[in-house]
Amino acid sequence: MKYDIDINNKKVLSGKIILFLFCLYFILKPFYFWASGLPQVSDAILLIMIVIYLFKDRFIISFSNKSKIFICTSLISVLYVIFVNTIWSLILNGNLEIFTASAFYIYNFLASVMVLMLYHEYQDVFFNYMYKSILISIFMQLAIYLASGGFDGTRSLGFFNNPNQLGYHNLLMLAFLIMISQRKKLKAGLYLTSVFSTLILCFSSLSKAAIIAYAGMLFYYSFIKIMAKTFDKRVFIYLLIVTLIISAAYYFNREVIASNQLYISVMNRVSTIGMDRDDNLAGRGYYRLIHYPQYLIFGAGEGEYSRFGYYIEFHSTLGNVLMSYGIIGLFLYLASIMFAIKNNGWKDAYIIFFIFLYGLTHNGIRNTLLWILVASISGEDINTNAVKYSSLGKEGLLNGRSD
Repeated sequence: MKYDIDINNKKVLSGKIILFLFCLYFILKPFYFWASGLPQVSDAILLIMIVIYLFKDRFIISFSNKSKIFICTSLISVLYVIFVNTIWSLILNGNLEIFTASAFYIYNFLASVMVLMLYHEYQDVFFNYMYKSILISIFMQLAIYLASGGFDGTRSLGFFNNPNQLGYHNLLMLAFLIMISQRKKLKAGLYLTSVFSTLILCFSSLSKAAIIAYAGMLFYYSFIKIMAKTFDKRVFIYLLIVTLIISAAYYFNREVIASNQLYISVMNRVSTIGMDRDDNLAGRGYYRLIHYPQYLIFGAGEGEYSRFGYYIEFHSTLGNVLMSYGIIGLFLYLASIMFAIKNNGWKDAYIIFFIFLYGLTHNGIRNTLLWILVASISGEDINTNAVKYSSLGKEGLLNGRSD
């Protein structure tokens, strides 16, 4: 009996450590200490969490039967990525850049599976921890932003390596906030403050793609809530008060808004869409689809971009998948996305749509937060039988849950 108690205590302790590390990942994600493309401190923390979790249950993994198709299609997609990159690495005389590109997909797939396992085990507690860690992350970013003087007319980047990363990160933070709000009842004031904070940080990056995608996602979310008449009354009151204050300020003194440096910069930035030298299909890399059609079936692998004229990656999420892994790879990736959003009746489809809208001009496929978001959406309403596996193979189905 004492042995069983000791085992249970160890599991409780390890569970707390796992959830703590999961929260720490979100909190430290905006801090880049090394060059882009290299693992950051947050990635090391998430990897440690994965290892601890697997050892906790002796490499037995459990997830909802509802998530099985999503996991299977994601696994097939990642295996195809590994296959294509390995072949091209051998063709290009052992080029390690292409071969190591697969590591991002393996890591992100493991993160996706881990999210589904955590949700399956901890249910609402999982989203509680996720939400709190996101709030801490957002408010830490905002505090650092304000402490450094706020917006000074130039593109903000926080602790990222470039402003686009700051914009994309806060677009993803909005997506997480919306996703969680549709699954849990949140305090209206805190929720709206966090959304407004991500808006300031996203817009301060002056990333045109992030600003457009952010505004579209927030507008559509508000629209469907109003149309469905499911808008929290407190949220409506808060929004009404803010709207009245802004309207009054604009009516009595238009300069309050019109002279705001962030407002001016955002308006100027949006008005120049299509005017910058890289604001075109060629500048983002789309010309490769036309000039190198031989790669469109099976893919050219990810890396060694000098093959395509000059050394830049394809600045598009789905475009990069298509060029790197062909129609086959794109189909497999989109299939995994489709099965994820299908799990909750397509209610979160618009969230993915606006993230991919940002991805029309930026490659965001390697960002682990995107994979975690998709996995979290896939894990909606886990109420079916669990599938249980171990490193030795399939062990069978669990007949319901005891919790």
